[in-house]
Amino acid sequence: MAPLEEIKARLFARRLRKERERAATSPGPAGPIQLRTAQRITVLFPADNAEDRKAVESWKPPGKEGRRVTAFGYFTHEVGATNFSFKAVTLQDLNWYGVPEGQTTEDLRGSHPDLLIRLGPPSHAVLDYLAAITPAGLKVGPDSDADNLYHLRFFPVPDDLHAQLARIEKTFTFINE
Repeated sequence: MAPLEEIKARLFARRLRKERERAATSPGPAGPIQLRTAQRITVLFPADNAEDRKAVESWKPPGKEGRRVTAFGYFTHEVGATNFSFKAVTLQDLNWYGVPEGQTTEDLRGSHPDLLIRLGPPSHAVLDYLAAITPAGLKVGPDSDADNLYHLRFFPVPDDLHAQLARIEKTFTFINE
């Protein structure tokens, strides 16, 4: 690894560790959180693939209507002035060592959802950072390593966000009913 890349990786890891510690000291949920009853749900996902975007945009959680689902997609390239039905974090929003900053990141930090669902590959630095800064009652994400910040983990289906959402729904039916 080049010296500059090593410095970037260390700075990113330090910032991620601080955000995890901050999230660990935040108060937990008042009661049990279920997919069917959560009022505010936030979904983080890699948004480069059009099929993945369609899967997330069309997903409706099981249960009562009237709940708010907010999606945040991460693009590994610049998307310009394109409008999406979700908030986008792009390569332009990253600082020099890879930490997302800007208005979208601040919106996520202040969102306080009941349930956070992180989709995508098991190890994704930007999505994991965004999940770490979000003060959610319950965080659901892919199983990647022992130092995982998610309360509920699932084994990810590679390159298929629709299957990941179905797996999360199925997991909640086992643990909540």
